[in-house]
Amino acid sequence: MEKKLPESVVLFERDLQVLKLMALGLSVPELAEQLFVGELTAKSLCKRVEEKLGTDNLEEIRSYAKGLRLI
Repeated sequence: MEKKLPESVVLFERDLQVLKLMALGLSVPELAEQLFVGELTAKSLCKRVEEKLGTDNLEEIRSYAKGLRLI
């Protein structure tokens, strides 16, 4: 199932990159390596995306990513 973002949610380019990597199941260290940032920054980026989407559930995150055609 694909979820659509509420109109009030704004995802910037970096948010979309993070969302895609999260949806692909990358760990925080792997995500940090892909984005060329430290692990604390990667963790913060993930948290920001989760807060914007209102979920930390991986299946819902994947559903949003599919809805946005990121995966």
